[in-house]
Amino acid sequence: MSEETNTAVVDCTVDTNRYIDCTTQSNQNGNSDVTVQVSDGSLAAMDTFRVNVVNVNDAPLWTTSIADANQNEDFGAITQANDLSTYVTDADGDAITFSVAAENTAQVDCQITGNQLMLNSVANWNGAASCTIRANDNNGGIADDIFSINVNPVSDSPTVTITAPTEGETISGTYMVTWAASDPDQSSSTLDIMIQYRYNGTGWITLEDAMDNNDGSFTW
Repeated sequence: MSEETNTAVVDCTVDTNRYIDCTTQSNQNGNSDVTVQVSDGSLAAMDTFRVNVVNVNDAPLWTTSIADANQNEDFGAITQANDLSTYVTDADGDAITFSVAAENTAQVDCQITGNQLMLNSVANWNGAASCTIRANDNNGGIADDIFSINVNPVSDSPTVTITAPTEGETISGTYMVTWAASDPDQSSSTLDIMIQYRYNGTGWITLEDAMDNNDGSFTW
């Protein structure tokens, strides 16, 4: 090989079978003029040809994976990645945009604003979830990164509402007290209810919780 004008794009050599082998360089495009010389020992001749390497779009590359998340139930809203552009490179220098490609919003809601990735909890949900984030160079190249989200269970307080009697109501004789109770972590039929009452200025009197019928009524 006599001369090459641009080995940064393509490099050509003559092999032992006298074939000209040209190898393109990674992520490079352009052209190179290659001059080949042949000699019989006395005389020489040269010929020049051009190798043109056409540009092809390169997809983005995740150089850093998004870290897995581990949070307690009802964690609220947190920043999982402050600047996703630092996680990705693009050989063509294209501007990269990010989006959520896959998620289950009934478990954890992943949101992207600009290059920032946020996680939002779903009330009273716990378990294993995942989220897929997509990098797009807007020239046909995409790359996905999947990270796991583990949400640890946290005990929630039960709620109870007395439905009868109503506040301020005056009652006499036999009366049925009714209520509605719930707990995010268990069936309402497994809840134990304790009722306290007072009358005519007396102190609070507690009804034994063992008398709870587990059906929204109380017997004493």
